[in-house]
Amino acid sequence: MKDLRQLLNLFNIQTNNLDLYEEAFTHKSYSNENNNKRDYQRLEFLGDAILELLTTELIYKLYPSLTEGEMTIIRSSSVKGDALSEFAQNLGLDKYIRFGNSK
Repeated sequence: MKDLRQLLNLFNIQTNNLDLYEEAFTHKSYSNENNNKRDYQRLEFLGDAILELLTTELIYKLYPSLTEGEMTIIRSSSVKGDALSEFAQNLGLDKYIRFGNSK
């Protein structure tokens, strides 16, 4: 795993709580193997809700003539795991995730 400070510098992010970023990049397998009580699952839950809200608002504003069903299809294809995983890999975020040996 690369140093998270490199990533934060790359995106010009200043933080007073590096622990929060470490939690965000910690897979449950790493947490289990290292007796660490924190992994990204709770933050993922919160982030998923925020991302869905922001995506919904953007689609609603950009496409005023679409029906609810059409907007739902666009939203679900935008926020599903595969699309987000590909986006994260394109940004190189996968290089910063701490995985356990069993992953």
